[in-house]
Formats: sequence, C-alpha cells, structure tokens
Amino acid sequence: MLIGMTMDKEKEMIVPFTEGEYVRVFNSDTGNLEDAKNPSLHLSEGRRGVVVNWFYEQGVELICSPPNTFCELSYENAKEKKMSFYTFEKDISFLKFKRKLEAEDISLTSHIKKENILKSN
Repeated sequence: MLIGMTMDKEKEMIVPFTEGEYVRVFNSDTGNLEDAKNPSLHLSEGRRGVVVNWFYEQGVELICSPPNTFCELSYENAKEKKMSFYTFEKDISFLKFKRKLEAEDISLTSHIKKENILKSN
C-alpha cells in the first residue's frame, strides 16, 4: 500500500503539508521510499490541495496527518478521492511511524477530527 507524507528534511519528521520541504511516498508492502520536492512550496494559495492531488497522481491511498495537515477544502478533496488517513496528535518521526506500522500499533481512519482541520479561506 502506498502511504503519502510531508517531511521535514533535517529531522525526518512527518509534518503538515505546508511545513514540509519534501513529500514522501512509502510503499508499506516493499519498504521502498520515494522522495520529491514538495510541489506546493512555490505557491501562496491552494497549497494543501496541490499536495493531495500530487499524492493521488502517485497512487497514494493513505495520508499521514498530524494536526493542521488539511484545511476543509483539501480534506474534502482527499475524501472524494477515497483516501484514508493515519492521524497523529503531533508531528512524528518517520522511523517511529514505521515502527508503529510494523507493530500494527496505529489506526487507519476515513475521518479526521474536526479540530485538526483548518478553516479554508
């Protein structure tokens, strides 16, 4: 399964879409990683939606979502694309995420708590 996340390059932390320097697609079946420059870095509007669309084009089915990853519009966009989510209460390192995934100590969800979604402008 392909899992999408936005990463802080220096700390290898999974962060909200607008905070990460690059995006990562992790294949949980093979362990392969593919990193690319965050496609929304040069934009001033619509950044979250651009990242959702980029993940969708890569075949991503699940998105890692610390708080404030989505705004209302990008969240609806992801749900329309039938994406699911791994949610976190705060940013998490990729290594810790991978360990939790391997230990099956993480919950997959089709909904994100309303308080973790930003209002759209």
